[in-house]
Amino acid sequence: MRWLEHRSQRRWTLNLASAFLIAAPLILSLPPLDFSSSSMEASASGVDGETGDGIVAPQTISSGDEDYAMSFNGTSQYGVVTTAGASNFLPTGDITVSAWAYPTSTAGIRRVVNRADAFAIVNVNGTWLFEIGDYTKRNNIPSGWSEIVGPTVELNSWTHVALTRSGSTVTAYVNGQVVGTATQSVAMPTTYDFDVGSLTGTTQFFQGGIDEVRIYSDARSQSEIEADMHNYGPTNTDDLVAYYDFNEGPAGTTGAGTVYNQVSGASSATNLRTIGGPTYT
Repeated sequence: MRWLEHRSQRRWTLNLASAFLIAAPLILSLPPLDFSSSSMEASASGVDGETGDGIVAPQTISSGDEDYAMSFNGTSQYGVVTTAGASNFLPTGDITVSAWAYPTSTAGIRRVVNRADAFAIVNVNGTWLFEIGDYTKRNNIPSGWSEIVGPTVELNSWTHVALTRSGSTVTAYVNGQVVGTATQSVAMPTTYDFDVGSLTGTTQFFQGGIDEVRIYSDARSQSEIEADMHNYGPTNTDDLVAYYDFNEGPAGTTGAGTVYNQVSGASSATNLRTIGGPTYT
């Protein structure tokens, strides 16, 4: 994704007053949050890196792509990698899944990224929710399903969300900051498709913009997640298995209906197919 200079952009304001824990034993702790060092500004069409002196630092895309995100209507539009393709590359153990999201509604359940019964990052009535494990084992003792409740969703603002699992440690991030942890290590099932913007293409459609979706087969560190927030690529990063930059375009169109997995050497079976006509913006 290209970060260009837009001096009229609105700075993030994160309201973390509503961040809270769900019942133990799923959540271990919420560390103090400090956004004083945040160095990002955002607009509806992209995200800008900013230097420590407050000057926006332009970033470039080596491929020469235009900078786009994808806009979803919240009722019928989504992207999907079918089960056959998803099973070829989605991790079932250690994982990092991350994305930029620009929510325009806090009503209902709105999924940013999702593999049913395995993992999800969700806007639930205006609160970020992070899920991982095997949903069919949620009633086991210990539970095979973890949920981390995050901070309040900021409307009409780009927010970076990420979920990692390393061994049995699950960590959720918002804008590069840890917002909760849990303990769980059940192998994730491979029954369902991988969806961007919906639950199995039938319900819980995301309303707003989504960009820079990445999946790794390892747990990225906090510093690595912060680096991903500020940079395009690289597409040959170790353990990167999926990278959707939504730069196919052009703006205002539905494009060709395919969002390419930009990872070097990725199979075409892992490309994202768009359904319902979401548009580039």
